[in-house]
Amino acid sequence: MKNLDAINDVFVISISGIPYYYGCFGGKKCAKEQNHLLFGGFFAAILQFSLNLENKTIREIILYDTQISIEFREIGNEKILIIFFATKKINSGHLRQIVQRTADAFTSNYSKKLLLKNKLINRSHFESFTDILYNAGIVKRPKSTRAQTFDCEWIRPSKPGLIYCLKQKKAITIEEEIKYASRIQCPFN
Repeated sequence: MKNLDAINDVFVISISGIPYYYGCFGGKKCAKEQNHLLFGGFFAAILQFSLNLENKTIREIILYDTQISIEFREIGNEKILIIFFATKKINSGHLRQIVQRTADAFTSNYSKKLLLKNKLINRSHFESFTDILYNAGIVKRPKSTRAQTFDCEWIRPSKPGLIYCLKQKKAITIEEEIKYASRIQCPFN
């Protein structure tokens, strides 16, 4: 149970920063965070930085009270990051194993969705991942499983920095989604 209490947040994001999945499982701030697109963009940028610097992916970041473990996976042409935020109550080697197990679970359950030829993907396609993580004993029941942003379905690949919004039938910038997400409203309703 100690390890379950150490896990705060789980992200699965595309290499472009689009969050496919987000789960909040503990901690004081995670349930209050409204902008998971910002986190996704930040970690995508860190990955690109590490690839350009050493041609390898960054695996962990240590903060004062938090450790962040990152796993990079390729599914066909799709590149994803699995990111765990955890307290230091869990050994970093054990956290690394948990993140790798999670990456394996995501890959085995959702690779077909990521390889769809029409590339129509919605965050709701991955909501069942919370149950998969819980049933595997990786996380406890979440405080929050969805980012507090409006649901905009997108088509990949898109131009860098753009999301093709089906509601508006045009590409919008990630910044535009972030702007409206902070107000928790959809500009296209």
